[in-house]
Amino acid sequence: MRLYSAGIEFCAILVFFAGGGWFLDQQLEILDGFPLFLLSGMVLGLGLGIYRLQLTQSKPRKPADPASGQDSKASETPPEDPPSSS
Repeated sequence: MRLYSAGIEFCAILVFFAGGGWFLDQQLEILDGFPLFLLSGMVLGLGLGIYRLQLTQSKPRKPADPASGQDSKASETPPEDPPSSS
């Protein structure tokens, strides 16, 4: 579910910035029809989307709930070493 929401967020960011750039191009009509703001919005949206994906993937996962039946072995911490008796 986490990857699904990250993908939706990535697409929404890209569409938002590209749409904003397209809107500015339509309103300002700078450079005789060259889509300067559209391209800038797409690059900015792509960069922010990749940044948000990286943040989402670098978050530590929550331990699995044993009551839900999910495998919690991946989230277990290794056992501590016993104190040395020197």
